[in-house]
Amino acid sequence: MGEIMFEIYIIILILIFALLVTGIKLATQSPKKIKFMCFFIILVYTLRYITLIIFTMVNSSIYLYLLKPFYYLYLIGIPLVGLTVLYIFIRTIKINFYYIFISIPILLFIYALMQVNVTAVLGISNMGNHFYTFTIQNGEYVLWFYVIVNLLFAFSSLIYVRNRIVIKKGICITFIASIIAVIEVVMASFGIRIFPENVLGDLAWLIVLVYSLNKVKH
Repeated sequence: MGEIMFEIYIIILILIFALLVTGIKLATQSPKKIKFMCFFIILVYTLRYITLIIFTMVNSSIYLYLLKPFYYLYLIGIPLVGLTVLYIFIRTIKINFYYIFISIPILLFIYALMQVNVTAVLGISNMGNHFYTFTIQNGEYVLWFYVIVNLLFAFSSLIYVRNRIVIKKGICITFIASIIAVIEVVMASFGIRIFPENVLGDLAWLIVLVYSLNKVKH
């Protein structure tokens, strides 16, 4: 079973890289403000997933602690994806995108505080020897932050889906992505892990991002 889940995990990583490449192509055809935000999001996720790839390949834990700043970058990526896709899906409702830009330094500051104050212990994952993963030891509030952010996007989706002038399919898949991300991290908090790291939420949100950029293109 472990080998099968490992293969599925690698397939998901490949899919995420494919989505990132697709996102770059679509972002170049988007308005400047959306393009900048998407390039930043893709950079964040690229750093995170290069890190996860390294964690699947190395045979020694030496120097892996140096990658801790990149390991949890989804805590920055998902809030930015959520804000961006909601802006696109409800674009007929006047919202100043520059308010979304303000979230970047705020999230970076919060993330820096987390890196300083939260202990992440390096260990072996449940997918076999030499497959390393970080586990947060004293930062349960980090998980709550992640859950609350996703629930806010889910509730926002429920509010806007009734509006006739929004992109309803986009709002619906935003809700689904939020719920997937919440379920994954809640299960992990109870010790139920499908994969060594939270990748299903990332995958779901990146699918929504690519879909939203397709809507901008058209």
